[in-house]
Amino acid sequence: MNCPCQFRSSKRLLFGVVGGLLIPVVVSPSLFGQDNYAEMQKIVADQSAPFATFGADAVIQGDVALIGMGNDGADLDLTGAAFVYRRQNGEWTLEQKLVASGLDEDSRFGTTVALDGDVAVIGAWSQGSVGAAYVFRRNPVSGLWIEEAELTPSSATTFSSFGAACDIDGDVILVGAVADDVDGVHSTGSAFVYGFDGNQWLEQQKLVASDRAEEDRFGAEVAIDGGVLAISAPWEDDPARSGSIYVFNHDGNQWTESQKLKANDGRPRDELGTSLDLEGNRLVSGAFHDDPSGDDSGSAYLFQFNGTDWVQGPRLVASDGQAGDIFGFSVALDGNLLVVGAPRADETGAAYVFEREATTWTERQKILPCDAASTAFTANAVGIHAGTVAVSSVGADASVGATYVYGPLAVSGVAPPVGPRFGGNRIVVSGEGFTSESRVFFDGTAARSVTCIDENTLEVVVPRLRLGMLERAMVVSRTVDVEVSQGCGVARMPASYTYLLGAGSP
Repeated sequence: MNCPCQFRSSKRLLFGVVGGLLIPVVVSPSLFGQDNYAEMQKIVADQSAPFATFGADAVIQGDVALIGMGNDGADLDLTGAAFVYRRQNGEWTLEQKLVASGLDEDSRFGTTVALDGDVAVIGAWSQGSVGAAYVFRRNPVSGLWIEEAELTPSSATTFSSFGAACDIDGDVILVGAVADDVDGVHSTGSAFVYGFDGNQWLEQQKLVASDRAEEDRFGAEVAIDGGVLAISAPWEDDPARSGSIYVFNHDGNQWTESQKLKANDGRPRDELGTSLDLEGNRLVSGAFHDDPSGDDSGSAYLFQFNGTDWVQGPRLVASDGQAGDIFGFSVALDGNLLVVGAPRADETGAAYVFEREATTWTERQKILPCDAASTAFTANAVGIHAGTVAVSSVGADASVGATYVYGPLAVSGVAPPVGPRFGGNRIVVSGEGFTSESRVFFDGTAARSVTCIDENTLEVVVPRLRLGMLERAMVVSRTVDVEVSQGCGVARMPASYTYLLGAGSP
């Protein structure tokens, strides 16, 4: 259960007692306190069965999350589904379950998903003999998501796995067909561009790699942002299965290949292009079989557009990476924040948050679900938008699957910052990421009561400070840390509350 309302502010006006006077104190979350990502909610699908793979893919945008489930679980039904969740008053609730019309029993609808505003794209790579992708649009009046189009390729071969990857940006959709036998060559792969003319979605162009070869798997991952498309070929053989990414630009008439990106230290079987995201002049891609910290420990590569070319930036690895972690299996980029999934780290899987400052990317936090199990495969899919992180775990809850939502947790102010040794007084703790599940501690002692006013404000009854006899006689005050815990996350504001022990203290 979350707080009944939301409120965000870069600064807070608090009041503290100093020398018997009530004075205003302004504190800024950016200057005080410590913040981290804490688990805010665990999202599970209603009526899903074991092996449902809820969370096969996930994307988050503003207050909307789209989560795919490529396997209904029950009776080995592989039809699949997708779920739209909306955040209201701080809580994510199911808005609608999406299932396309005419699906085969083994279509794998929901294995991949993409979202832009009120338009969702959902891949079904096993639908029919070729695969398909489905477009849903939210009706602004009814609020319902309505199936708008079924996309199928005009020239892909049988079993091309069309729909194994998809993305959308405005009126352009990009769909990968990773197993397409272009020119009769096995699994070279392709991708298809669709445009919306105001009435319908029309196929505009089929894209292939200029140096395509057998088993390249071009189209395994796709990304689009503005006038740039990125398409990965993780099995591209230069050297063998080192992987590559192809960048396409629009020249006003059509999409043309402009650059092929390779890791400058790539090795056979790294599989750069396993995951992919693109935002503005930055591109990130995972190489989950890379071996920086042992076999298959994994890495992620950043590329930057300098105005003329895409150039390789840093290669990111987990600070505690180990063999078999497959770091880089999933990636998501949002401004100066990047999330990288390592589904086999610590046996349960984990996600790593990196932050860019100036030109340096620094690992900020390792995220693990509070109830993660050894079969969870956590972070098989990740998403991030405006500070909210989604981490999927297809193996959670006996392989039913779940998606965990994380948000910044911070303590930025305590007012008034002083009170009697015996506690019982009410104070306000300010910060970010609070819910009705938040707990507050003073020097390790739990508050007598905590009331969540909104996500930025807690009203707290201070606990009694416990002291030894000698300490009572020798000190007149004691300043302690204030901590707020949320799920398995903790935010602390050091030396932020003072107990008065001497004269004037009850």
